Amino acid sequence: MRNPYYILLFLFCLSHFLVAQNIKFKSYTTQDGLSNNSVTAIASDEDGGLWLGTYDGLNYFDGYTFTVYKHDGADEKSLFGNHIFTIERDKQGRIWILDNRGQLCRYIGGGNFKRYSFNDPVKSIRLSNTGDLLLYLDNKELAFINNEFEPTKAIALKEDFSYYKTLVLKQQPDAQINQCVKDKKGTVWIATRRHGLFVVANTLAETKPTKLDQYTYDQYSNYSLRSNEVEKLHLDNFGNVWLAQKDGGLSMAYRGSESIYSVVPHPTKYKHLPNETVRAITTDTKGTQWLGYYSKGLFFKQLTDKCYLPFTIVEALDDPDWYRIRSMFTDSKGTVWVGTYAGIIKISDQGYSLITAKSQPLLPSNRHYGFFENGFQELWIACWGGAAKYNLETGQFEAFKGADKLKNYHIRQIKIVNSLLVLATEHNGILFLDVNTGKLEVLNEANGLLGNSTYSVYYDTHQQLFWFGSLGGVTVYSREKGVVHRITEANGLPSHMVYGILDTEDYVWVSSTKGLARIQKDNYHVLPIAAEEGWQTSEFSEGAFYKDPKGIMYFGGIKGVNYFDPIAYDHQQNQQKVKYTINQQSHVPDTLSLKHNSASLELTFTPIVFPLSDKQSYYYKIEGVDQEWQYGNGISSKTYKNLPAGTYSILLKNTKIDEPVKLTTVAVGKAFYQRVWFYLGICLCVIAIAILLVFNKNKKAKVQKELLELKIAERTTLIQTQKKSLEQANAELDVQRQEIFNQKEELLQLHNSLKHTDFEVDKFKHFVISSLQEPLQKVLNVSQQLQEFPELKETLQQEAGKLLNFVIEWDYLQDVKHLGPLQENVVESRVLLEDVFSKVKQKALLAALNYESELKLKDSLAVIDALRLRLALQYVLNDILKYTAQHTTLKVKIEEQENRLDFSIISDSELLNATWPDIEKYGNYYRAFLVLWKEMEGTVTVDLSSNFLLKLQLPVKKVSPKHSFSEAISYKHLQQKDDIVKTDKPTVLILTGKDKEAAVLPMLQQPKAYTILVEHKVSDVLSAIQVLKVDLLVLYQVSFNKELTGLLLDNKERISNNRIPLVYISEAIDHTLNEKALFYNLDVVIQLPAKQEFITKKLSKLIQQRNKAESNNFQKSLFKLLAGDQEIESADDRLLRQALDIIKQHLGQPSFNVEALIKTMGISRVKCYRLFKERLQNSPSEVITSLRMQKAVLLLKQGKLNVSEISFECGYADAKYFGRSFKKQFGTTPKRFVVQEQTLDC
Repeated sequence: MRNPYYILLFLFCLSHFLVAQNIKFKSYTTQDGLSNNSVTAIASDEDGGLWLGTYDGLNYFDGYTFTVYKHDGADEKSLFGNHIFTIERDKQGRIWILDNRGQLCRYIGGGNFKRYSFNDPVKSIRLSNTGDLLLYLDNKELAFINNEFEPTKAIALKEDFSYYKTLVLKQQPDAQINQCVKDKKGTVWIATRRHGLFVVANTLAETKPTKLDQYTYDQYSNYSLRSNEVEKLHLDNFGNVWLAQKDGGLSMAYRGSESIYSVVPHPTKYKHLPNETVRAITTDTKGTQWLGYYSKGLFFKQLTDKCYLPFTIVEALDDPDWYRIRSMFTDSKGTVWVGTYAGIIKISDQGYSLITAKSQPLLPSNRHYGFFENGFQELWIACWGGAAKYNLETGQFEAFKGADKLKNYHIRQIKIVNSLLVLATEHNGILFLDVNTGKLEVLNEANGLLGNSTYSVYYDTHQQLFWFGSLGGVTVYSREKGVVHRITEANGLPSHMVYGILDTEDYVWVSSTKGLARIQKDNYHVLPIAAEEGWQTSEFSEGAFYKDPKGIMYFGGIKGVNYFDPIAYDHQQNQQKVKYTINQQSHVPDTLSLKHNSASLELTFTPIVFPLSDKQSYYYKIEGVDQEWQYGNGISSKTYKNLPAGTYSILLKNTKIDEPVKLTTVAVGKAFYQRVWFYLGICLCVIAIAILLVFNKNKKAKVQKELLELKIAERTTLIQTQKKSLEQANAELDVQRQEIFNQKEELLQLHNSLKHTDFEVDKFKHFVISSLQEPLQKVLNVSQQLQEFPELKETLQQEAGKLLNFVIEWDYLQDVKHLGPLQENVVESRVLLEDVFSKVKQKALLAALNYESELKLKDSLAVIDALRLRLALQYVLNDILKYTAQHTTLKVKIEEQENRLDFSIISDSELLNATWPDIEKYGNYYRAFLVLWKEMEGTVTVDLSSNFLLKLQLPVKKVSPKHSFSEAISYKHLQQKDDIVKTDKPTVLILTGKDKEAAVLPMLQQPKAYTILVEHKVSDVLSAIQVLKVDLLVLYQVSFNKELTGLLLDNKERISNNRIPLVYISEAIDHTLNEKALFYNLDVVIQLPAKQEFITKKLSKLIQQRNKAESNNFQKSLFKLLAGDQEIESADDRLLRQALDIIKQHLGQPSFNVEALIKTMGISRVKCYRLFKERLQNSPSEVITSLRMQKAVLLLKQGKLNVSEISFECGYADAKYFGRSFKKQFGTTPKRFVVQEQTLDC
C-alpha cells in the first residue's frame, strides 16, 4: 500500500520542480549599452522609462537604447558622482539620485541635474506615506515640500515581509535578504545576496502561501538570471518585476512566462535530447510525451520519468531514414503512428512494427507527413506522392475513389470533412477530393489562395470555414462563397510563412518562422506573441504543432518545444505610454510660441512599454497641417519646416479608434510681409513698374516690326531658290530609286534560287534513285549469265555493285532522322570505339593511306546511344576515306575526358581539304552524320586553314561498374528453361558480337514485350534452339562464316512448322544481302538506319505468323483425328479417338467438362491429361474449348441462329460468358465476327 503514496509524492515534487523553474528572464548587460554590469538601483519615471544606478554612471532605458549620464567636473549640471546608491521618484514625478558618498541631485530634464548640498552626507532617501521624498541625515530627517527641504517627522512607506523572510531563512539559513517586493497579483519576490531570487506565488487555495521557488544562474539557459547576487527589485509602471544584479546586469521577469513550459536540450535536465529541429509531437493515452526530430529519431518521457529517453529502432542502423521523423499521431486505440522518410512506425504496448510501400501496395511512398482519424475508425495518411486509407477495425489498408489522381502530389497535411478529403500540398495549393465520387478540385493562388505551398488545414465546424496556412499567410475559405478573408504580415502576422494552426473556442493560434500569433475568429484581429517572452526561439518548424485532449497546445521549433494552456496563459499586452519631445525638449509648455523665421518643429515620439514588441504603433498629427493621421512605429521623428502663421494643436492616440490627446498648442507669429502697410507699398511699386514696361514695350515693338519686314523679304527669296534645288534633287532621286528597284528584283531572284538549293538536290536524288536503281539491278542480273567470261563477270558485278550500293545509300540514308528517341545504355566506351576504328584502319590500309591512331581511353562505363555513335562515326569516316588521296596520312586521336569524348581527325590530303565544302553541302553520309551527332548533343568543328582537321565532342555520362548493362535476360538454357516459360512472352534470340550488344538491345527492348536472349557464339545459339522454344532469331552485323552458314541451312531444311523466323540487321548498306536472304531463306533483312517502329512491326508480324502456323497445325491434327483419316495403331491412339468422339457428342451440354469426360472414359485424371498433352500438345480443357469455338464459328458463318442460340448449342448456358470466351479466342466479339464475314463476302 505504500507504493502508490510514494508515486503520488514523486509526481507532486516533479510538478513542483517544473513550475518552480518556469519563470523566464530577459537580461541586459554592457553588450546592450548598459554602462556597468553591477546595477545598484532602479526607478520608473512617469512615462514608464527606467532609471538605473550602477557602479559607473546613471542609465536611462526606454526599451530601445541606454542613455548614460556621468559626472563632469567642468559641468555643474552633471551628476555629483558615478557610483549610484539609490534612486527614488516622488509623487510629483521627480527623479532623485543619491550616490555612494551621500550626495543628492535631481534630474531637471535635457540631460541636466540640480545638485543639493548639506552639511552632513545623506545616509539614505525614501518615500513617505504621502509620496514625498524623505532624507535621512545623521541627526535629522528632511522632506522635500513646496520645492524646498524642511524638517519632518513623516513616516516612511514600509510593508511587512517578515513572514516571507522567515520562509527563505528556513530553506536557506545563510541567505542575506536585500529586498522584498509584492507585485499586482500578490506574488512576493525576495532578492538575496548570494542565493539568487526566491518567489512565493499567491495561491488562493491556502490562507498563507508556503510554496517557495528559487531561481539561480544557469549557464546553459538564455532565460535564467545572470548572477546569484540580486541587489534590488523594482515593480515598474506595467506590472513587470526588474532585478538589479551585481556583475549580472539588469533582468526583467516576463509576465505570464510561468505558464509557458519548455523542453530544450540541457546537459543536466534533458541530456539525451539532440540539439536539432523538432518536426513532430504527440502524447499517448498514458500521458507519455513523444518528440520526433529532424534526423535524430524519437524521444519519449513518461509521467514517472525526469527526462526524455531515446526510442530505439533497430532497423535504423541499416537505414538512417527511419530516424528522419516528419509526423506523429495517436489513434483512438492508443497506437502511436510515426511518419518517417523510410516508412511508417506503429508503436503500441507490444512494441513497434514497420510498414513500407514495398510491403503494402496501397501505400504510395515511404515519406509520410500527416495522419488524421475520422469518426469511422478510418485513419488517413498524407504521403509524398498520394494518400492512403487504413481501417483501424480490420487492420488493413483500403483503396478509395480518386486515389490514383493524387499520385503526382506531395501532401503535407490531410483532413476529412464528411466525405471531402482536404489536402495541403507542397507546390499545388489545396486539394479537395470527394471520396464518394472521386471528383478532384484544386484551390491555388489563381483562386485567391495566398500561396501554393501549403502546410496546415483547420476546419471550423461552427462557422463551416476552412483555415489554410501557407507560404504567404492564412487564408479563410468557404466552399460556398470562396475566399472569405486573407491574413498576412500587413495584418499583424509575425511572418508570411505559416506552419501550424490550432484552435480554441474563440481564437486560432498559428506558428510561423518568426513566432506565434493569436487570431480572433469573429473579426480576424491578430495578436502577435513576442518571441522573447519565454519561447524556445522565434522560429518554429513545419509539422511540429499539436493539441492534446486536455486542450494543451504544443509548438516545436529549431531549439525545442513549448507547451501551454491557452486559457491560462496571460497574453494581454501592456498599454504603452508615448513619450514625446519637441525640438529635442521633453518639458514643453501648454502653449509653445514660435517666430516666423524659426517656425520649424521636430517631433520625436518614443512608445515605452515593457516587454517591448516589434509593433509599438501610434498615430499623431498637427491639426491644421496634416490632413490624415500620421502612423508611427517604434521611435519615429518628423520635421515640419516653415509653418505658416497660425495656431496648431499636436494630437496623439495609440490606436485609430482611441480618442486623441492634445499634447500642446503651437502659435506661429506673422511675418513682416503679412502686414497691411507692406501690401500697400507693393501695390504702388507694381503700378510704377507697369507704366515703364508699357512704354518700353511700344518702343521696342515698332523697331521689331521694321526688322521683321526686312527678314520676310530675304526669306521669300531664299525659299524660291531652295524650291528649285529640291525639284532637281527629286528628279535625281527618282532615277536612283528605279535603279535600286531593279537591283532588288535581281537579288530576290538570286535569293530564291539559293533558297531552294536543298530542294533541288533532293529532287535530283529521287530522280537518280528512280532512274538508276532498276537498270543497275538488271545489269547485275545479266552479269550472272556471263559464264564464259568469269573475269569480266566479276569486274562487272563489282563495279555495278558499287554504283548500286551508292544509289541505295541515298535511299536508306533518308531514314536516319527516324531512328526514334535516344536509347541510352551502358557500354564499355573503349571496347566500342576500338571495334569501330579497327574497321577504319582496315579500310585505310586498303586505300593505301598512312593510318595513325592514338586512343586515350579508360576501362570505364558510360551511358550513351551506342547505335547512333557507331553509325555516326561510320558515316563521317566513310566520306573522309572516300576523298583522301593515296599515300597521304590520316591520323585519329580519341581522348576520354571526365564527362565527354574528344575526337580529332587530321589529314594532309589536299584533295580532301579542297573537296570538304562540297561534302558539307551535298554529302549524304555527312548529312546523316550531322543528324545523328546533333541528336546526341555533340559538337562539330572543322578547320581547313592548313591541313584538314575535324574536331568532334560528345557528352557522355559515367556510371559505376556495378551498373546493369541491360534488362535482357541471359538464361543458360536448361537451368533457366522454367523461368522463360513463366514469363509468357515470345522468346527472341540474338546472335551478335559482344561489342555490338549495347547497340542492338535498345532497338528490340523498346516495347518490353519480349524475353530477349543474347549469345555471341553460333554453338550457344544451337544449344538454345535445342532446349528452348525460340520464336525469332535475330542476326545483328555477323559475318556469314562456316558455322553460321551451317545453322542457316539447317533451319532452311526444317519443315515449315518447326522453322524459326530469321531477321538480319546490318549497319552497312550492301545490295548483296538480298541475294543471301533468298539463298538462306532469311525472312527479313533490315539495313540501318531504319525506324524503330519499322523494326518493331517486322518482329511482331513474324512472331504472330509463327504462332498462327502452330495454332493451325494443332487444328489440322485435331480434325484429322476426328475425321478418322489416319490409321490408329496403338492403344493410346484408340483411347484418344474414343475421347474425341465423346467430346463431339457432348459439345452442346453446358455441364460437360473434363470431370465428365474422365468419368465417362473410366480413366484417371493423370492418364487423361498425359494422353492429350503427348498426342495433341494441349490439355483436355483446351481441346474442349477449341472444339466449341470452332463449332461456334461454323454456326456464325451459316447465319441461321442468333448469338444466344449459338452459345447454347456450343455448351454455354451464359451468353455473356460465351462472348468473353469467343473474344479471348479470336480477338473480337461474335457480332463483330459476323459483320466482318459479311463484309468479306461482299
